Amino acid sequence: MAQQEPCQGCDQQRTCQQTYARLGSTNGSSVAIKALTAFLLPLFIFIVSLAIFQKIFNGFIKTEISRTLPAFLLALAVTLLFMSMIRLATKRTHNKG
Repeated sequence: MAQQEPCQGCDQQRTCQQTYARLGSTNGSSVAIKALTAFLLPLFIFIVSLAIFQKIFNGFIKTEISRTLPAFLLALAVTLLFMSMIRLATKRTHNKG
């Protein structure tokens, strides 16, 4: 059984190929930096700040259960604050450029 070309008999065969050629040759910024900023950076900030707050509260609060909730809430607040600052800086750079 012979395999047919997917574009055979299509009215837009030439324009379709030109469109895909143009899309393949676009020069834009890398999405990898945006993906790292959007997904991995907040996780990293949260984990590091949680560890720091756990260490700080280790000297003040003796039971682990009692220091987990404040450390979690403060780490969440730091992460949200940092991501808000990044979002604000990103909006300012987009508005200028």
